[in-house]
Amino acid sequence: MGLTKLGEYIEQSDRRNADGTFTSNDVVGLSTAKQLINTKANLDGVSMTSYKLLPPRHFAYVPDTSRRGEKMSLGYNTTDQTFLVSSISIIFRVSDTDNLNSDYLYMYFNRPEFDRYARFNSWGSAREAFSWSDMCDISINLPPLANQGKVVAVYNAMLANQRAYERGLEDLKLTCDSYVERLRHEMPYIAIGEYVELCEDKNTSLEYGVEDVKGVSIEKQFIETKADMGECRSSHI
Repeated sequence: MGLTKLGEYIEQSDRRNADGTFTSNDVVGLSTAKQLINTKANLDGVSMTSYKLLPPRHFAYVPDTSRRGEKMSLGYNTTDQTFLVSSISIIFRVSDTDNLNSDYLYMYFNRPEFDRYARFNSWGSAREAFSWSDMCDISINLPPLANQGKVVAVYNAMLANQRAYERGLEDLKLTCDSYVERLRHEMPYIAIGEYVELCEDKNTSLEYGVEDVKGVSIEKQFIETKADMGECRSSHI
């Protein structure tokens, strides 16, 4: 199909909860991870009539991008339930479903490149915002609808595999934690010094260079060093 403007395929929705059909139990928040989440707002005594409806297969995003860690808060309602979102959110849906798959568009929004584009094209003084016109002005390259569906199917299968793998890791962690906890009560305590020894080998032969320097994180991982190595000599490492 080639390069085209996203605004040709989407339309905005501004339906409100004016009749009070929905309650605070239906309110959701929008995360920078592009998920619908439990709202963090205190809704005690707040009127729900100004809140916007987020029906199934609709997107919502917060235009303000200046205070969200260089990312846009956005969500996509994949359920059969209608939710409420704050009145500051912009709601829209895919209007041309013959040429754009909603799930494919959601994949597009999940790309880090989209967050960088939205931040770069946000405008304002006190607060920078990515407006509805900015959203519509996005240039997007759309493959045929059938190909979009295939990409979505592969993407969803990969996500399912990842979630299954993560669940497996959690199960393994629980098993290991339970085993260690049992050993703490069954085995005697022994000083670890009997089993380890100090190592103070230096890079005196200059076998390793600055590019080999690593840092140590609080997550117990080796990471790229944050030190300024510009004037360091390998013999000092």
